[in-house]
Order: sequence, then C-alpha cells, then structure tokens
Amino acid sequence: QGVTAIAPASPKWSSCFATEPAISLTLVGFWRAIRRHTWKIAIFVAVTLLCTGIILLRLPKEYEGTAVIRLDPSSQVDVVGNQGGNGNQSNMGIMLATDQKEIFTPAVVTRTILKLGLWHPPANGSSTTVPASIVAKTTGGISVSQVRGTYLLNVSYRCTSPRQAAAVANALAEQFIEHEYETRNSALVSLSQYMRQQIQELGERMKDSQLALNAFQRENNRVN
Repeated sequence: QGVTAIAPASPKWSSCFATEPAISLTLVGFWRAIRRHTWKIAIFVAVTLLCTGIILLRLPKEYEGTAVIRLDPSSQVDVVGNQGGNGNQSNMGIMLATDQKEIFTPAVVTRTILKLGLWHPPANGSSTTVPASIVAKTTGGISVSQVRGTYLLNVSYRCTSPRQAAAVANALAEQFIEHEYETRNSALVSLSQYMRQQIQELGERMKDSQLALNAFQRENNRVN
C-alpha cells in the first residue's frame, strides 16, 4: 500500500475581538431587522402605552394636605420646673423626635377623627370608642417631617379627597397643640400641688421645731 505523507498543520491565530467590518455588518443586520419588524414594534409600543394609560386612569387619585407647626423650645417644662430652652442641642433633638411621634398617638388621632366626624358612634350607644381599624386607617395616611435646621414640623395627610386631606392635616395640628397645652398644664398643676404640699410640710416641721425649742428652754430655765 502506498503511504501518503500528510503535512503538519500550521498553527493559525485568530483574535477573539471582532474586527471593525464585522461590527459594521452586525449593526447593518440589526437595522435591517428593525426595519423589517417596524410595524410589530410600533404596535407593541402602542399597546404598552395604552395599557399603562388605562391602569393610571383606573388608579384613584391621591391628594396631600400639609399644615406647619412651629415648636417653641422655651415653653418646654420638665418635672422640676426648668425650661427646656436652657438645655443642650441633644435635648432639642429629643424634644423634636418626641413631638413627631406624639402626633401619631391615639390621643391626637382619635380626637381628630371625632372632631371631623370621620366616625360616628352607633345610634344605640353600644360603643363610644373609635374602632382600632379607623384609627389605623387614619394613622396610615399621616406623615410628619422636620424642616431641616428649624423648629418647624410639616404635618401631612394623604387621601383621595383634597378637602379631607387639608381638613385632617389642619385638625391634626390643632389637636396636637391642644394636647400639648393640656399635658403641660396638667404637669404645672401637679408641680404646683407638689410644691404646696412641700411648703406645708416644711411649715409644720418648723412649727414642731419651734415648739421643741421652747420646751427645751423652759425646762432649762432659760426663759423668764
């Protein structure tokens, strides 16, 4: 049998990077594909926009009302009667954070609901307490934020009625101010009662001390 010699294959190096002509051909191919399916692409975009518009139209519109509260740090009174305005910056931050959380409390939210008539008690008088679901629903629309670098609080309420959004925001601010006044007034009354009691006890102690001193002087013939 004859033997045929096979020449060894010479190595060929190929670059893994596409050359400029290949890129041009690829872009041309894409462009041709887009031109062939122009109507399909246009129909897809139109249907997508139409569906998006229908969904947006079906969604209920929400409105937000905002009321601004200015806090007075000098009016803060602690349990010993010192004014909060003399505190440091950290105390001011604590005061602002506390006031923001206080607006979300049932003491403020419930009074707002009753004032605006967002819930009416049953005619048979079976319950006079606002249901927790109503309180939670109202609280869910509330947002409070501090204006950076100031003592201003933005109290906002969001709902589907513009009139109700504004009314609730204003009522929340009013009820918060009233609640703060009542709380501070109650603290001042308690403080005055405590001080009055302390003064009375001190007077009684002084009287007892004076009687004891007089008795001691009489026993030791120090009084004519």
